[in-house]
Amino acid sequence: MPKRFELPLTQEHIADATGMTGVHVNRTLHELERAGVIARDKRVVEISDWAGLRQIAEFDPTYLHAAA
Repeated sequence: MPKRFELPLTQEHIADATGMTGVHVNRTLHELERAGVIARDKRVVEISDWAGLRQIAEFDPTYLHAAA
């Protein structure tokens, strides 16, 4: 899995796409940084802890294999 990627979206773009407010997007990104699961440098995001990110997101990979 890639650890680093460029994210050419502003926090307002992310807010519009997710139905969140810009303030909530900002707080969420800061919380993820404080938790040590991501690091950001301008528009570059690095996933520092995939397992931690999956846990925070309550990600369940089994849904990817569910029958339609």
